[in-house]
Amino acid sequence: LVKSLPLERVLSLLHSAFGFYLVDTISMQLLFLVATLFALLNAANLLSYFLGPSVSLLTIVGWMPLIVAMVRTTPDVLMVQAQRGWAKGAYYLWGKLLKLSPLYY
Repeated sequence: LVKSLPLERVLSLLHSAFGFYLVDTISMQLLFLVATLFALLNAANLLSYFLGPSVSLLTIVGWMPLIVAMVRTTPDVLMVQAQRGWAKGAYYLWGKLLKLSPLYY
């Protein structure tokens, strides 16, 4: 069904009542996957930039606000870009980054 819809309809679906729960579910699953991946890679000593013990929750959790901000901001920016063009989409993203609004999610 999603492949048959135009991009504007797919993006507006993400911002409907059902889409709100869908984006929440996807973002929480993505965060769980990334945290698990970081922990496993760190336990195997494949991540050289983490300091401290082999698996430190503080260093892994330090990345989570950035990942949440990216996951939650991307649909908004894509919808503005699809409706108004690349320039307005970039301007919208710049405004969000300037005000640090992705961190409010």
